[in-house]
Amino acid sequence: MSHTPVSLSVTVLGEARELLSALRRNRRFGYLLSFTSTPQPAEHPLVKEVKSLRDIVRSPTTATHPNQSNPLWVDASLIPPDALLNALDPFFEVVRSRDASGIITGVALKSLDRIAKHLIALARRKDMLPQYASALSAIIDAAASCRFDATDPASDEVVLSRITRVITTVTCSEALPLVADASILRSVEACMGIASGRRRASILLKSTADAGLVNICTAIGQEAHTIISQHKNIGQSDIPSIFAHGVSGPAFGYAFDSDSFQQHGPASVSLIAALIELLSRMADPFYAQSPAERMLGLELISTLLGSAGTTLNSHPALKDMLLKDCSRGILRTLGNYKSEPDIIASAFAIATQLVHVLEENGAPLLFALLDRVFPYYISGYENVLPYTMAVGKPRGMDEQANANSAPSSSQSAMGSNGSMTQVAIELDPVIREIGLESLAALLSTPGLLCVMYRIADCEMKRTDLVRPLLQALGHAAKTNRFRRRSKRLRASSSGTHRLSDAKADPESDDDDGLISVNGGNPESSRFGRACALLCAESVLAIIDTISDRLKLETAGLSSRPVMDHDVQNIGRNVRKEKKRLLKVGEQFNASEKINKAGKLRPILREHGFISVKPASDGTVSEDLDVDVKAIVRFLRDTPGLSKERIGVILGEPDDLSRRVLAEYTATFEFAGRSFTESLRVFLESFRLPGEAQKIGRIVQSFADRYYSQNQNDPNPAKSQSRVPTVENSRANGSQHVAETDENGTATEKGLLEDIQMPEKHPSMGVLKSADAAYVLSYSVVMLNTDQHNDSIRNKMTLEDFVRNCRGINDGTDFPKWFLAEIYNSIAEVEIRMSDEAGIGGLTDLLWDEHIKRMEPEVSGFPTAKSSLVFEEDLFLLAWEAAVVSANSILNEAGDANSVQKALEGFLSVTRCATSFRIGRPTDAVIASLCTATTVRDGPLHGAAVRFGTDIKAQMASVALSGVSRQCGDWLQADGWQSLVSYLLRLHALSLLPADLEQRLGGYGPELVMSSDEDQIQSVFIPSWWPSQASKTGQVIEEEKPKRPLRANGFFAAILAASIGPELDSEDEDYDHEEDGIGHGHSWRKVSHVAPSYMRMKTREETEALDLARKCIASCRIEDVMIKDAKVLQSSALECLSQAIARSAIKVMNAKTDDESSGMEATVVDSGAQQNASTLDWGEFAPASPKHDSSIIAGVSSKQFSRATAESDADYPSFGLSQSWEGTLRERDEKKARELVIAFCVDALCELTFQNRDRLHIPWPALHSLLIRIIAPATHPSPILERAVVALLRIGVRLLHRQELRDDVLRGLNLLVRLPSETAEILSPLIAVGVHNMIEAHGSIIRSTSGWHAILSILESTANYQSKAREIGLETLTGILRGQYSTEAVSSESFAPLLDAVLAYTSSTSVDIAIRALDLLHLLAQRIPGFNEESAEDNGSLHSATDEEAKMIRREDNMWCEYWSPLFLGFAASVRDSRGKVRNHALSVLERVLALGGSAKFLTASEWSQALTTVILPLMTQLFMSHGFLVATIEAERAAQKKLLAEKSAAASVRRSRPRSFAVSAEHDEQLLRSVVAACNRTRMRAIVLTSKTFLQHHSTIANGLTEDSFTKLWMEVLEVFRVAFESSSSPSREVNVIKSESRISDLDEVLEHIPENVKNILLVMCDCGLLSKDHELRWNATFTMVREFVPEIDEIVSAATQNPLTIMKQSNSSKENGHLDAGLPKQREEPEDTINQEGPENTAVGSQVPVASTS
Repeated sequence: MSHTPVSLSVTVLGEARELLSALRRNRRFGYLLSFTSTPQPAEHPLVKEVKSLRDIVRSPTTATHPNQSNPLWVDASLIPPDALLNALDPFFEVVRSRDASGIITGVALKSLDRIAKHLIALARRKDMLPQYASALSAIIDAAASCRFDATDPASDEVVLSRITRVITTVTCSEALPLVADASILRSVEACMGIASGRRRASILLKSTADAGLVNICTAIGQEAHTIISQHKNIGQSDIPSIFAHGVSGPAFGYAFDSDSFQQHGPASVSLIAALIELLSRMADPFYAQSPAERMLGLELISTLLGSAGTTLNSHPALKDMLLKDCSRGILRTLGNYKSEPDIIASAFAIATQLVHVLEENGAPLLFALLDRVFPYYISGYENVLPYTMAVGKPRGMDEQANANSAPSSSQSAMGSNGSMTQVAIELDPVIREIGLESLAALLSTPGLLCVMYRIADCEMKRTDLVRPLLQALGHAAKTNRFRRRSKRLRASSSGTHRLSDAKADPESDDDDGLISVNGGNPESSRFGRACALLCAESVLAIIDTISDRLKLETAGLSSRPVMDHDVQNIGRNVRKEKKRLLKVGEQFNASEKINKAGKLRPILREHGFISVKPASDGTVSEDLDVDVKAIVRFLRDTPGLSKERIGVILGEPDDLSRRVLAEYTATFEFAGRSFTESLRVFLESFRLPGEAQKIGRIVQSFADRYYSQNQNDPNPAKSQSRVPTVENSRANGSQHVAETDENGTATEKGLLEDIQMPEKHPSMGVLKSADAAYVLSYSVVMLNTDQHNDSIRNKMTLEDFVRNCRGINDGTDFPKWFLAEIYNSIAEVEIRMSDEAGIGGLTDLLWDEHIKRMEPEVSGFPTAKSSLVFEEDLFLLAWEAAVVSANSILNEAGDANSVQKALEGFLSVTRCATSFRIGRPTDAVIASLCTATTVRDGPLHGAAVRFGTDIKAQMASVALSGVSRQCGDWLQADGWQSLVSYLLRLHALSLLPADLEQRLGGYGPELVMSSDEDQIQSVFIPSWWPSQASKTGQVIEEEKPKRPLRANGFFAAILAASIGPELDSEDEDYDHEEDGIGHGHSWRKVSHVAPSYMRMKTREETEALDLARKCIASCRIEDVMIKDAKVLQSSALECLSQAIARSAIKVMNAKTDDESSGMEATVVDSGAQQNASTLDWGEFAPASPKHDSSIIAGVSSKQFSRATAESDADYPSFGLSQSWEGTLRERDEKKARELVIAFCVDALCELTFQNRDRLHIPWPALHSLLIRIIAPATHPSPILERAVVALLRIGVRLLHRQELRDDVLRGLNLLVRLPSETAEILSPLIAVGVHNMIEAHGSIIRSTSGWHAILSILESTANYQSKAREIGLETLTGILRGQYSTEAVSSESFAPLLDAVLAYTSSTSVDIAIRALDLLHLLAQRIPGFNEESAEDNGSLHSATDEEAKMIRREDNMWCEYWSPLFLGFAASVRDSRGKVRNHALSVLERVLALGGSAKFLTASEWSQALTTVILPLMTQLFMSHGFLVATIEAERAAQKKLLAEKSAAASVRRSRPRSFAVSAEHDEQLLRSVVAACNRTRMRAIVLTSKTFLQHHSTIANGLTEDSFTKLWMEVLEVFRVAFESSSSPSREVNVIKSESRISDLDEVLEHIPENVKNILLVMCDCGLLSKDHELRWNATFTMVREFVPEIDEIVSAATQNPLTIMKQSNSSKENGHLDAGLPKQREEPEDTINQEGPENTAVGSQVPVASTS
C-alpha cells in the first residue's frame, strides 16, 4: 500500500480554525449574533484575514514544479509558494500585532511551528525546499518580530518559549542554507533577547533560549561546509558588521544591523562571520556586561567550533575572524584571573578547539597561549612567570605585573635584609588546576610542540618558547618543594602573618624571592602538589605523543613520515646561531656599562655579528653604515633583550647613538596609521629612559618618521565624513561614556556629536610639520600620565586636552576629531608595554602586531606532519622534565593506577630514548626507578620487609627490570651505576634469586679436581651468605641470645671497674683472634651469625620477605647480569663492567668520621632510641664507622695507600635520589660491605665468562679490582677468597686468550706474595686452580715469568695443608714429566723448579718427600738438554764480540747453574732427620751421579768441586757432627709424644674421663737403639756413595787437573774417610747409654766398612797408575794417612802389587758394580726407618711399647 501524506492545505486550514477559535474567545476580536435591528459591529481585520485563508488555500495560483514542464501546479499535497505566503499572512499579522494577547499569539506561534514542520517534511520529500525558502524565512522573521500584549507573566513565558521553538524548527532543519542571512540573524537576536532576561524571564525560559541558540549554532556549524562552498569568493571587505553602532539593543545591549545582510536567497559566509563577530564580543571581557553573557558567548563559540570543525579554516575571511576577533577575546578572558572558574574552563576549551580548527594557521594563538597564558598558570601567580630564564634575568619578577593585579606600589615589600622582595599574587587554585588540565590536553596533540619549536625556537627573531615552557613545567612538577613549603607555613601559622616580616627561604628552590599575599596557608601546599602533578601530566603528555607514534611506526601500523632532514639541519644551525646571539644578549642585559652604541659595537664585532674587512695596509676598515645597521638589527631582532637597556642606548647623545636611533626608528612603518597607534607601536619596542633629554631625542626621532610618512593625503577627494562615536574608540578598551555635567556644559559626548572625521586615512595631512608631531607626542605622553596616575585626582577632560593643544600645529589647531580620537584612545587604554599589561590587557593593536610578526616569510605555517623531523630535538628538551614529572607522580601515587601512570611515563621516555639512540634519558629513568624501589636508599634494617609490603616499590622493581633488559644497549655510566647499586642492595638483603646467588658465589667446575669427588669447602664464607643460605632455602630467623648472669649493686660496679664493660658475644665471635691452622699463625675467626637486618623476628616479617623474593624472582634479574650481557653493545658492556668495579672500589675506599675528625659519629634514632652510625654507602653500601674498609678486605693501610686510587664520578641525580642515612650496628656494616665487594668480584667474573669473545671489555675492570684486593692483603677474608677464586677460574678457563694471559700470570705473583698464614688457608684452593690451569693451558705458557710465578706457588704449597701438598706435588710431577708442556722445564725455569722440588723434599710427609726426591732425578735427567739449548743460543750469536762470547760462556757454566744447586739440594735431604728420606736421597743421588750425562758434561774441575763442596762435606757432617743424631732422636721423641697425646684424648672421650699415657725408660732406650741403627746405616750408604763416585770419575778428574790439584783432592778424600773412622770409633754420649749387643754389632759394621772402601779405592788407584812410587809425594802422603785407620794397608798394597791380576779384578769389581750396597757386608735385613712419616697416625704405638717402627 502506497503512503500518501496529509496535504499541507489540511494542516493550514486546521491551524486557521484553531486560531480563529482563539480570536473569537477574546472579547476584543469576537462578536455576538443578534436578531435585532441594531447594526452589527465590523469584524476585526485579523479575523477577516484568518477567514480568508479558506479561499486562498482552495484557489491556488499557477506555479511551475521544478521537475516538470507543466505550468500547472499538480502536487496536491503542497501549496504553491506564493499562495502559501498569502495563506500565512494572517498568522504573521497575529504574531506581529500588539493588540493580540499572549494566549492568541501563543496559538498563532504554535500553528506556525506545526505548519513549518509539515512544510519542511513535505518539501524535503518532494525535493522542493528551495521553492519554499522565502516562506520559511518569513516564518522565522515573523517569530523574531513577535509583538503581543503582555498581561500574564506565565502566559508571556509560554509565548516566548514558542518563539524560540518556531525559530529552532526552521533554523535546525535542512532548510537552513536556504534561509536568508538577515532572517537567521533576526532569529538569533530574538533568542538572545530572551536569554538576556530583559523581560525578567524565569530560569527555565532563559535555559530554553540558551538551548535554542545552541541548536542554531550547531545547525549553522553543521551546514558550514555547504554555505562556504557556495560563497568562496566573498572577501573580508564584503562582509558587513553585525552591530548597529551607537544603538543599544535588547540582546545584552547589542543592536543588530541585520538590514545590511542579504534579505533573500540562501545563507552566505556573511552569516557565519556575523555570528563569529557576535560571539567573540560576547565572550570578550572588554565588551561583555555580565558573566552570564560571557558564559553564553563561550558556550555558543564552543558549539559552533565543535560542529563546524576545520571547515571554518577553509575560508580566508572566517579564518581571519577566528584568529583575530575570537582568539583575542579568548585570550583576554584567560588573562582575567578574577573570572569564574566555569568561564575560565570554557575559555580554555575554546582555545584548544581554536588551535585544532585553525590547524597550522593557529600558530599565533598557540604561541600566545604557551608564551603569555599558560606560564602564569604554571607559576601559580598572577604577576610572576615561572622558573624560566629569559635573556639576562627571570621573566616577570619586576616588569611582568598583570594589569588585573595589585598596584605597583604594593608589588614589592622590603625584606629583613633591606632588599626588595617580589610580592606574588597567587592564582585561585581551582582556576590554576583548570588551566593546567587544559595545558595537558593541549600538549597531547601530536606534532603541536614540534610546530611551535620550529616556528619559535628555530627562528632568530622570535623568543624561545618550547625550551622555557618545558623547563618551567619540569620545575613546577617537583612535589617535594611543596612539602618543604608546607612545613614552613605550618611552622609560621602560629603567629600573625605580616607582609613586612615575610622572608623568602634562600635554601629552597620554590619561588625564590617571592612573598605570597595569601599568607601562611598550609592548605595551599596541598593544592600546589595537585597542580604539580598536573604539570607532570602535561610533560608526560608530550612524551606520550612521541612514544605512541614511534610505537605505531615500529609495529608497522603507521607509515614513517618523510623526514626533510635539510629542514632539521637548518633548524639546528639556527639554534646554534641563536644561542650565540642570546649569549650576547645576556651580556648586554647584565652589563650596565654598555650604555652607548659605541660600547655595544665591539661586543658584536667580537662575536661575529659585525663583519670586519681588512684594509690593504693591514688595518681594519670600518663601514659605519654597515655597523649601524648591524646594531639596529641586533636591538630590533634579538629576542629577550631588556627594553630598558635598549631605551638607554637609543637616548644617548653621541653621534653613533644618534645614527642608531634614526636607523632604529626607520624600521617602523607608520603610513596610514593613526597617531596613537603609531606611538604605541613605537614605544612598545623599548622603555623610555627617565631623563628628559633622552626622551626628547627619542620623541623627535619618532615625530620625524611619522611626519615623513603621513604628511600628505594620497586620495583627498575620496575622503568621506562620518560621525565618530564612542564605540569607535572601544577597539583598545572598555567603553568610556561621557555625559553632560550639572550645568549642562557639553562634555566629551557632546563634543563628539559635532565632530566630522574623514573615514579613510584619517591622519594623513593633519600634521603640518615634524615639530608639530614632536609637540603633540609630548602632549600625548602627558595625557597618558594624567589619565592613568592614581595620585592625580582631577583628570583632564577632552575639552581640556583640546584647549591645551591649541596652536601647536604650526600655529594652527588640530581638527577636533583628530584630538578626540587621540583622547579617547589614551583614556581607554594606557600606553604601556605588553609585558606589563599582561595578556588580560591585550589590545587590538598589540594582537594585530603579534599576528603580523608571526606571519611566515615564505609560504605558510609549517604543518604538524612536516615538523615531526624535530621530534628528536623536542625530546632532548623534554626528557629531563619528563623524568622529574614521572618521579613526582610516582612519589605522590596513592593507588595502583597512579603508579602505573608514572611507570608508563618512564617507559615512554625509554622508548623514545632508544628510538633516538640517546643514553642519558634511560640513565635517568633507571636512577628514578632504583630510588622508587626503596631498596637502593635508606637503612638496611627492615628494608626487605618494607619492600615486601610496598606494592609501589614492587611495581617499580618490575618496571626497572623490564627497562634494563630492553634498553641495556643504550645505558651509559650513570644508568649502569644506579642499576648496579640496586643489585648490590638486593644482594646485601639476600633478595636475589637462589640460582643466581649459587651461580655467582660458587667455585665453578674450574676449581674441582677430576680425581677428587669432594668439593672445596670455604673456611671464610659464612653459612648465612646468600650463596650458602640459598642452598638450603631457609629463612634466617632471629636468634634469642642467652641472657648472661649479671651482678648488681656495689659488686657490679667493682667488677665493671676491674674487668671493663661487658662484651657482646657476637662481637667476640667476629673479632676474636686465636691460633688457627698451621704453625701457630693467628687468623681472624669468621662470624657465622647473620647480621641483624637479615634476621626475621616475626611471622609477618618472614612472609614479607617471601613476597619480596618472589617479586625479585619474577623480575628475572639474572637476565640482566648473565643472559642479556652476552648481547650487549660494547659500550654498554664497558659501562656495566666499570660500574661494578667502581662500586666495589667505592665501598673499599669508604672513609669514616673517626678517620676524618677523630670523633665518634653517632646519631640517635628517635624510634629505636639506640646508637647508630652515620651511613654513607655511596647509594649502595654503608661505610664502617670505626674500621677502614681496607681492613675488612684484608688490606693494610700502608699497602692500600700505595694502591692506585680512582676518583669517584659525580653522577647527576636529576632531583630524583639523595644519599641516605640510617641506623645499623657496626658489625652489620662490616658484613654488608663484605657481601657487596665479594658480589662485585663474582659478578665481574661471570660477566667475563659470558663475554669470552670480547674479553678486552670486561677484563680490565675485573683485573684492576682483583689487584686492589689481592695486592695489599695481609689478613684472610671472604673478599680475598672470592678474589682468588675469580683469578683462578679466569686462568683455568681463559688462559689461552692472549689478551689476558700475561695479566693472569702476573696475578699469580700476587698469590705468592700473600702472607704465610693467609696463603696457608687458601692453599687448597690455589693448588687446585694452578693444577687445572696448567693441565688445560700448560702448552701455551711460554713466558719465563709465568712459569716462575706458577712454580713459586707450587713451592709455597709444599709447606701448607696436606691436600694442597698432594695437588702441588702432582702438578710438579706432570710438569717434569712433560705432560703439560715441553717448555716448562728449561734452563730459565730450572732454578724455580729446583726450589719447588726441594720445598717438597722437606715436607713433613715422608711419602711426599720421597716422591719429591724422585722428581729431583727427573730434573737431573733434563739438565743435559740445557747445554744443547745453550749451544744453540751460542750458535745464534756467532757474530758477537769476544767479550760477549766470554759472557755467554760464563752464563753457560753447567756446574754453577744446574749441578751445584742440585747436589746441594740432595745434601740437604741426606741430612734429614727421617731415615727413609735420608736413604732415598742417597739412592737418588747415586743414580744422578751415575748418569752418563753427568760424566759427559762435567769437567774435571767441576767434579773436583762436586767432591769438595758437596759430597765430602756431607760425609764429614754425617760422621763428625752429633747434631745429626741428636736431631733425629728429638724428632722421633716429639712424634711419640704427639701420638700419645692424641691417644689419651681419644680414650678420654670414649670413657668420659681423662686418661694419660707416658713413655717409660725402657721404651725410650728402645727408641734410641732404633735411631742409632738407622743413622749408622745412612753413614754406611754415604761411605759407599763417596767411594763409588770417586772411583767412577777418578780418571776424568786426574786427566783434567794438575798433579798438585789432583793430589790435594785425593788427600781430602782420604781425610774424610779418616775422620769418619775416628768418629765411628768414639760414639756420642747418647749412644753410650745403650748397652746392647745390637748396638755393638752396628758399630762394628761401620768400622769394618770404612777400611774396606778405602782399600778398594787404593787398589784402583794403584792399578790405573795414579798411585805409584813414581808420584813420590802422593804415595808417601797416602800411606802416611791411611796407616792411621788401616794399619795393614802396606801388606795389602804390596801383595796386590806383586800380583797385578788381583788388583785388576778388584778394580773392575768396584767400577762395574752399579748398586749402592756394593762393598757393603751382608747384614741382617731390617725394615727401613719410618720415623715421623705422615704424622702421628703412621707411628705405631702399642699398648705396651709405644715406639716408632725403625729399621
